[in-house]
Order: sequence, then C-alpha cells, then structure tokens
Amino acid sequence: MTGGTTEIETEVTDLHAMADILRRVGLREVRYQENHREEWRLDIRGERSGLRR
Repeated sequence: MTGGTTEIETEVTDLHAMADILRRVGLREVRYQENHREEWRLDIRGERSGLRR
C-alpha cells in the first residue's frame, strides 16, 4: 500500500467488547469517529427514487 488508508468494514454489535479485544492485542485508541448515514425516498407514481448522503 502506498499513501492512504485501507478500510475494512464489518458489523460490531458490542463496541466496548470490541475495544477491549483490540486493546488486549496491543492496539491503542488514537481517535474516535462516528459516521452517520441518512436515506431519503420519494414515491413517484408507485416508483421509488432514493437519495443517499
């Protein structure tokens, strides 16, 4: 990898337990970032049109 970050996305149901696992394998938290997503739909003549942000 040259210049940049590779992200791997997965679902975590227990944030505190996952943080504990990462600490136990020697990692330390350096930043916390929470992402928010919204989805909007407009129903036009029975057809759905979607916008994501």
